[in-house]
Amino acid sequence: MKASDTTNTSTLLEWSTGEKSETMHGSSLTFSGYLLTVNSTHETIKSQLKPELTSYLLSGLIPWTGYNITLRRLYSSVDVWRNNPRTRLGRAATVTIKTEPSNPPAPKEIRVLANEEGKVVVQIVAPDFWNGPPFKYHIHWEAQDQERNLSGYREVNVSSPWPSEKKWTTANLTLVPGVRYNVYVSAQNYIGPDVLLMGPELEEQVITAPLVPIDLVAESLTPIEATVSWRAAGPTEYFQVTVDEEYIHQGFYTYQPPSAKSPAHFRARVFWDEKTESSEHSLIVNNLLPARDYVVKVLACTLNECSDIRRAVVFTQPAPTPKPDITIVDSNLNSFVVGWTFPRYNWRSDYDGFLVRYCRMSKVCEESYTDLHLMNVSSLRPDTIYNIEVRVNIKHSDGHVEVGPAARAQVKTWSKRPGKPQLRTHAQGA
Repeated sequence: MKASDTTNTSTLLEWSTGEKSETMHGSSLTFSGYLLTVNSTHETIKSQLKPELTSYLLSGLIPWTGYNITLRRLYSSVDVWRNNPRTRLGRAATVTIKTEPSNPPAPKEIRVLANEEGKVVVQIVAPDFWNGPPFKYHIHWEAQDQERNLSGYREVNVSSPWPSEKKWTTANLTLVPGVRYNVYVSAQNYIGPDVLLMGPELEEQVITAPLVPIDLVAESLTPIEATVSWRAAGPTEYFQVTVDEEYIHQGFYTYQPPSAKSPAHFRARVFWDEKTESSEHSLIVNNLLPARDYVVKVLACTLNECSDIRRAVVFTQPAPTPKPDITIVDSNLNSFVVGWTFPRYNWRSDYDGFLVRYCRMSKVCEESYTDLHLMNVSSLRPDTIYNIEVRVNIKHSDGHVEVGPAARAQVKTWSKRPGKPQLRTHAQGA
C-alpha cells in the first residue's frame, strides 16, 4: 500500500490485491472486504471498505498531523446453526503520512489579566490545532468610537517548538486609559521563507480603566451643604461621587452606614463631556450634619471599569449656637431665681453647662456656672433691678472655650419685706 497526493486534509491510498484468495487458509471464512485503521495523536478512525476496491481517498484529516494507516483483509462467515457471525483479519499493510500545513484557526479565547492606567495584559489561549508550525500572534486594536482615531498593532512570537503543555501566550498592550477598544487577534504559521499562513481573527472588547481624577477639592458652604469639585485626568464616561460620614474605629478610618438617625449618604453619577475634557466638574452636596467630618470619594469609570479612588475630607460648618429659653424669673427681698430650657438633643456633643451673669443697673456684675437648668442667686440688695444673661458653655476638644449668645431677662428685688397681718377684734354688743 502506498499514499500519494497528500494535502492538508486528505491522502490517496492505493494497494495491489496480489493473488486473491476468496477464503482464509485452513478456514471456511470468506473474503468480505478491507478494514482501514487510521491513527494519530488526536484521533483513531476505522472504516470497512468494499472487497473490489484497490484505492481509496482518505479525507477529513487534520492539517499538519502525522498518521499511521493500516489496511487489513477482512474475512467473515455466519454459523447457520447458531446464527453467530465470525470475523478474522489478514496481515497488515501500513503506511505513514503527515498532512500538509494549513491556515490556523482563530485563538480560542482572549482574557484580560491586568488593566491599570492603560497598561493591559492579555492572555491568548491557543487554538486546539495550529495546522502548521506555530509562529506568531498578530494583535491590532481600534477604539469603538471612530472619532477618537486610536488604533495600533503588535506581534507576539510563540515558542518554537510549540510545547504541548502550554496552551496560552501573554501580551502587553499600551492603550489610552478610559476608552472602549475592539481587540483582534489572529494566529500565524511559518511554512518556509516567504510562506506564512494567517488564520481568522478573534475579536474581544477591552475597556481600559480611566485615570484617577485630579484636583479634588471639598469645601463646606453651610452647616448642611458642601461643594465638591474635581478634574478629569483623561477620557472617561462618568464619575461616581459618594459622600460618607467619617469616624475612626480601632485606629482605621471607616464609614458609618446609613441609619434611621442619620440622613442617607450622598450618591451621584456625573457624566463626562469629552468636549470639555480638562474642564472642572462640580456639584453641591446637601442634607449633611453640622460640625461633622465627611469623606468625599470620586472615581472615574468607563462602563464597569473604574479608576482608583480619589479622596478628600470636608468638615461641615458648625450650626449657629442656640440661645437658652428663659422660662422662670422670680424674686423676693434679697434673691431671685431664673430657669431655662435648652435644645440639647441632636446638637453638639461638646455642650458643657451654662454661664449666668447678673448685673445691677450700676453695671456691677457677677457670674456663676451651673450644669443645671435653674439657678437661685441670694444675698442681693432689696429694691434693685438686675439684668440677667444666660449663655451655653461650649468646650472644644482643643481646649478652646466658646460661649453662646445670651438669653436676657430682668428682675427686681422687693423694696421691703411685707409686714405681719394685723388682727382686729370687736366684742359682741360693744
